[in-house]
Amino acid sequence: MFRRFVSDSVDLVLDLLIALRVLRRPRLWYRQRMQHWLDTRRAAAENARRAVAARHRMCPACGALNPRQVARCERCGQSLAGVPRGGARRALRLFLPSFGSASTTLGAVIVTIFAALVAGTGNLASAFDLPFGLLLRVGALVSFGYQEFAWWRLLTAIFLHAGLMHLLFNVWALSALGPRVEQEIGSSRLVVLFIGSGAFGFLVSAAINRGTSLGASGAIFGLIGFGLAWGHRRGATMLRDEMMRWTLLGFVVLPLLGLMLRIAPDHAAHGGGFLAGAAFGLALGGRFRPSPGRDRLWQVAAVVCGLAVVLAFGVAIISALPVAG
Repeated sequence: MFRRFVSDSVDLVLDLLIALRVLRRPRLWYRQRMQHWLDTRRAAAENARRAVAARHRMCPACGALNPRQVARCERCGQSLAGVPRGGARRALRLFLPSFGSASTTLGAVIVTIFAALVAGTGNLASAFDLPFGLLLRVGALVSFGYQEFAWWRLLTAIFLHAGLMHLLFNVWALSALGPRVEQEIGSSRLVVLFIGSGAFGFLVSAAINRGTSLGASGAIFGLIGFGLAWGHRRGATMLRDEMMRWTLLGFVVLPLLGLMLRIAPDHAAHGGGFLAGAAFGLALGGRFRPSPGRDRLWQVAAVVCGLAVVLAFGVAIISALPVAG
């Protein structure tokens, strides 16, 4: 019924245009041309689908199509071992386009840690405002002037959030920015960028601020700074313009929103993370040459960053345990 309605509507528009002498040929000629165009498009789409299904695999890191027989992505060097050909994982990709990527993994770690802290309080209502003492014990950042300051807080604070709204906003931003940056540089470099810019942002915050801080926003500003510098250095104008909008959102809209809602974002961490990400983008953008050797080094660096975070949380937990008398 819907197709018949569309067909009759097209005939009506064609008859009107012919009556107004906008079109000079009979209606049947235009209908045949339109049908030929539709058939050509359908055939091309079907041929492309069959060719991809038969001969190519999509890289989970950058989305590039690679011949099915290659072991590593020809664009970013990411390993293609275990890339799905169907099943539940492909179904999940319909709802989570970056499922299985480093961006999704980082977001999942953040959400898991938050859920574990809420469960540890034994009170679901604490999800809206976790106890300050608990956050301080497990790794919230304190400035250099406090006795509680320790190096591991620069890492643990990246993955801690004070409440549900804080968590949702940062996870949303990460899900929007992470896959875009990961598409350019791959998973390993994204992990190093995220953790490194987050830690540097908190280092700046600990030196400037007098209080506590936590959250992934400094690392997210690192992604924005990277995208802006990378887009400028590589001539990727679409990426640069997209990140410019995020920059205005982060440094103009967010402070105004903080004033209206009487919240105090950590602008020092945001600025530090942004500068670290921009420096990373300028340095990497000038000589980005994916190769198996370089990619293995970046994979090692990503693993080291991940292990450093695990070690930091281990030290935080040990430090929080009561001392035996």
